[in-house]
Amino acid sequence: MSERKAALPRDLKQKNYEAILRALADKKTFAVNQIADATKISRLTVAKAVESFIEHEIVIPAGKGSSTSVGGKKPKEYTLNPDRYVICISPAQQHLTFTLISLNGVVHDCIEMDFQARIMTASYQEYLKNTTDNIVMLVEKNHISPEQVLGVIACFGGIIDSQNGMIITSYPRHWGQNLPVVEDLKKLIPFPVKIYIENVSKVTASILMFDPEAADKKVAVVYTDYGTAITFLDNGMIPATRHHTSGEFGHICLEPDDEDVCDCGARGCLEVLISQRRISRLVDALDKKAKNALLADYKNDIDLRIYILQKENNPDAEKIRKYMANYLGLALRAVFLGIDPDYIMLMGIFAYAPDSFIEEVKKIIRENIYLACIDDIDIRKDKRDLTVLLNQGGINLVLKSIIENGE
Repeated sequence: MSERKAALPRDLKQKNYEAILRALADKKTFAVNQIADATKISRLTVAKAVESFIEHEIVIPAGKGSSTSVGGKKPKEYTLNPDRYVICISPAQQHLTFTLISLNGVVHDCIEMDFQARIMTASYQEYLKNTTDNIVMLVEKNHISPEQVLGVIACFGGIIDSQNGMIITSYPRHWGQNLPVVEDLKKLIPFPVKIYIENVSKVTASILMFDPEAADKKVAVVYTDYGTAITFLDNGMIPATRHHTSGEFGHICLEPDDEDVCDCGARGCLEVLISQRRISRLVDALDKKAKNALLADYKNDIDLRIYILQKENNPDAEKIRKYMANYLGLALRAVFLGIDPDYIMLMGIFAYAPDSFIEEVKKIIRENIYLACIDDIDIRKDKRDLTVLLNQGGINLVLKSIIENGE
């Protein structure tokens, strides 16, 4: 057996810095000794990381903390920089949202537009112009300098080569392929700013990047909104893949003879089988009396799937819930057989599912003989608004890039 190679200095430094940021995630202020104690990283290494974070304007000094119970010199404290920002452009819940958010998580401004008009029916050039106009508006309206913006991150559906700033296969499909969106935006935005692009599901999953719960674990994040994606994380990080298709597990084929063709060109994708369109069709197939009873309390301001997941004491809602649980369970069965995650995190639509739905999903998973003996299938739910998840995930990706590249 070959010996395992020791981590290179750069790799070790990056790992330490990521662990330090993870320890900062839920702290308003912090001292070097607190982070050293929490991470088991030497105080010298933590101090050097803090110096680097100050240099890159991630953190700033926050005065002196309290002395210990035995007295002594008060430690210097630091905080995430409230005057450095990320602009996150996120398509979620039928809106295209431009959010100006500071590193400490405070939203300072938000421009919300109709997703259908600005994405699904707009041309690529119209999207670029609209995006440029809104970035400039956020900066000027809030009286900040471009230098205070550490990055703009634009989230897209489709296949994204984030390293080279390219949309390989676009969603919407009429935009075409191999679009150099980062370079195109740089030409239009009238001031220098670092631009990042990434697939929307990977940005959402990146909220776990510096989450202590995800440290040293394998996690599968199920993101369901207008589409469905299942993204895998290892120790909080999404492994890079050759063809940039990781996260597209929502296109696992579960019914090859299904009548509908997915946007990916195939039939029977999980994304189609549990889409709002498919669930609407199941509801429309009910007789008038049953449909009226099912939709008696329904209001169009929430997704129909959320309504049905939470509808109690209705046999048709129960049948549709079992329908959705079956296909989600089949997909997650493949996830367990493929990567055996420590836990599943549901975000978006299925975060609103009742415990009975989760138990039904687990039942489907365990129908495979190899998984029948697993009694600790850990499925968790994050009910935060998808835009909130995208904003924080976007900040994490910007911070990760700064750590990796010193940008």
